[in-house]
Amino acid sequence: MGMSLGWGCHPSRATLSSRPLKKGEHPMCKEHEDERINIYCVTCEVPTCSMCKVFGAHKDCEVAPLQTIFQGQKTELNNCISMLVAGNDRIQTIISQLEDSCRSTEENSEAAKRELCARFDALAALLEEKKSELLQRITREQGNKTGFVQGLIRQYKEQLEKMPSSSSKPEEDEEYFDGEEEEVEEDAVPKRTVM
Repeated sequence: MGMSLGWGCHPSRATLSSRPLKKGEHPMCKEHEDERINIYCVTCEVPTCSMCKVFGAHKDCEVAPLQTIFQGQKTELNNCISMLVAGNDRIQTIISQLEDSCRSTEENSEAAKRELCARFDALAALLEEKKSELLQRITREQGNKTGFVQGLIRQYKEQLEKMPSSSSKPEEDEEYFDGEEEEVEEDAVPKRTVM
């Protein structure tokens, strides 16, 4: 039950004396100065004395021993404190787990970065090796084809040098062949005889 010790909360009801208590002193009723505050009015939710219950303002109210109410509220408060402590411990455990998770995430991320960099470095080295190999192959093919074409060029040049040129013939040979042809023609024509 939700009980609160309303010490002096209601001025019209019996309350404790405003005089500060010394250690070991028992609170006394303001209405009945010779009576100790030893009961608690459950109806009005204030501590009071036996005289107020029998003859005073709380004679029609429900009351309970002050020590019982005090012990009940103390137990309730202790339970609340225990729950708060347990909640704090749980929260601290969660915080520790989250911090561990953060550290684990960072470590895993760094490991993944290192592995990724290593793989890309290996891939880059492989690509560079393949590039060099292909460049060398292209260079070899270029050399082979260039050599083949140059060989053909040399062969054709040699053939051109070996072939006789019409401009290199002597003039005398031309005249000789022309005269010979004329003689052949004259011989070939039959002579007419006069009849």
